[in-house]
Amino acid sequence: MRNHSIKVPRLYKVSAQVAKEVSEGIGSIKNIVYEKQKKHPNIKAIYALVTTLFQKSEEIEILLKRSQLLIKEIKFDPWLAKILIVELLWGKKHLPGQSRPENTIRAYEQIFKAHLSDSGSKENDFKDKTKPRYVRVNTLKCSLNEAIEGFRDEGWILSQYLDKSNYEGYLEKIKSLNNDEFVIDIHVSNLLVFPSGTEFYKHPAYKNGTIILQDKASCLPVQILNPVPGSTVLDMCAAPGMKTTHLAAVINDKGAVYATEMNQKRFEVLKTIVSSCGATCVKTINKDVLSCTKEDFNGVEYILVDPSCSGTGMCDRTEKTEICPSRLARLSGFQIKILRHALTKFPDVKRAVYSTCSLLPEENEEVVRQVLETNYNFKLVPVGGLIGENWKNFGSDDYGDLGRFCMYAKPEDDCTNGFFVAVFERLAEGEENPFFNTRIFNFKKHVEANDKWKMKKQKKMEREIDNENGIMGKKEEDEERFLDKKQNKKKRNYGKSPEDANVEKEEENLYANEAKRGKNKKKTPNVAVEDRQDLNNVLEYEEEKNVACHSDLFENTRKKKKKTPNVAVDAQPDLNNDLEKEEGKNIVDSSDLSKKRKKTKKKTPNVTVDDQQDLNNDLEKGEDENVAGSSGLSVKRKKKEEREKRIK
Repeated sequence: MRNHSIKVPRLYKVSAQVAKEVSEGIGSIKNIVYEKQKKHPNIKAIYALVTTLFQKSEEIEILLKRSQLLIKEIKFDPWLAKILIVELLWGKKHLPGQSRPENTIRAYEQIFKAHLSDSGSKENDFKDKTKPRYVRVNTLKCSLNEAIEGFRDEGWILSQYLDKSNYEGYLEKIKSLNNDEFVIDIHVSNLLVFPSGTEFYKHPAYKNGTIILQDKASCLPVQILNPVPGSTVLDMCAAPGMKTTHLAAVINDKGAVYATEMNQKRFEVLKTIVSSCGATCVKTINKDVLSCTKEDFNGVEYILVDPSCSGTGMCDRTEKTEICPSRLARLSGFQIKILRHALTKFPDVKRAVYSTCSLLPEENEEVVRQVLETNYNFKLVPVGGLIGENWKNFGSDDYGDLGRFCMYAKPEDDCTNGFFVAVFERLAEGEENPFFNTRIFNFKKHVEANDKWKMKKQKKMEREIDNENGIMGKKEEDEERFLDKKQNKKKRNYGKSPEDANVEKEEENLYANEAKRGKNKKKTPNVAVEDRQDLNNVLEYEEEKNVACHSDLFENTRKKKKKTPNVAVDAQPDLNNDLEKEEGKNIVDSSDLSKKRKKTKKKTPNVTVDDQQDLNNDLEKGEDENVAGSSGLSVKRKKKEEREKRIK
């Protein structure tokens, strides 16, 4: 009876998770395995299982189809099943645990081997196809000779190969190395070649950073860039840091290497590798390099551009993986952008190298072509003269001389990972870029000018559409604000009676007229401070002072039927009380009234001219008309008093 409580070993679970993420395109096997190191420390075993899984993917799919394992075991995780099959058939040849998934795979062991035998597959096919083990000596910690002597002390035999012009002979040599032999590479300085499958993960030199496990193809871009000691170098896409530390070693840790990485996780990996290799000239920067210019990296002379790519040249990835066209378009668009940035934003650059671990022309020759066609400061340099004329693989003939100036490293020919390299150098005075396309360059400028014209036309059309839809321009906005002010005045009077609104309007007019009158008036009458709360009290004071004069004048003009001087009717106070005073004063002699009239003409400078109505009307309108006006003013006065009470 199976024990369901026994768990699957963590090694297999982590390996299955890594394989799944690699298949989804999240990252390479190396990067994902390194990130999973916290979950399981045996990264070597995880790497071996996942790599073998993808290399044996075709056989595994045949076994799963013929055995119908995943159909019979519906709940079985497919990636875990594949990892366990790899361990059973190509790994340790047995499964150590007693968990249910392991017991299930063991039950199918004979079925798997039978189908594997029928398919004609051999267990040693993997070893025949694998590339040698490349080891770069970190010259920041020891010299090449010291490293060779160290390996000799361990029993390794250095096999000399002196004919560097015979590349085919060299390839045969590294393919036929004995288990105790190693050789020095003929293209890359300080690179040693060991037999396939040699283990170095537990070697003391690997742990202390004296040697670095780096594929030959990955060393080629730095070898070709070849910055001189003391120079300033920019590594635009630095993580995980293998090429960055190689650059530091090439310049002998003299000068400066700026290593930029935007992703935070990859940036932490970069810092770890740089610190473990003892490179002091490297300055790691967690920033998007596309936002950087010469002010950020002053005096940069050499640039390495190794951007993200599809990774179709990596041997540890499945060959069956198809690249989505949209993803390929995004990658190539980014590659064009970053290479163009490198060749235009740093005026002191002498040489730049563009490289990818892709075998697709869309990410290689096509990128170089599009960048060169619009660049008049750099030229493409033939790589053959820098790496050696004995190199076999170059760019596609479909691109003419441009393709022949670039180089490829191919797994089946060069015993390395797949790689692409192109070299750019700044034009000297009088030189020209032969791949510069004047027609495209002029067309681009024409397109830019046309775009500006289109933008202006579009803005004009938008304004016209806005006007049609009632969206105001600047003048229309001013008119709208003016109308809003009027509307706000109406809103303030909303809910009020017409009488109250009229009273408020008269008060506003009085305030406005008083302000105008204040410019022409000589002095304001001495009114007590407590009575001068507002201008209405002032007017009341003036009107009460002159009411007697107005009443006498009114009686006198009735008798003589003559015109009187302008007296403000609208400015008269409440006449209900004033008429009583007028009746008592009417007894005064007319002669005295005439004298008083002469005096009042001189003593009434305070009567406002602006607020007075023209009282040169015929006196025939009589007292009734004035009394009616007085009664109307008293009604307004009462309304005003009632409003003030409501406010209080």
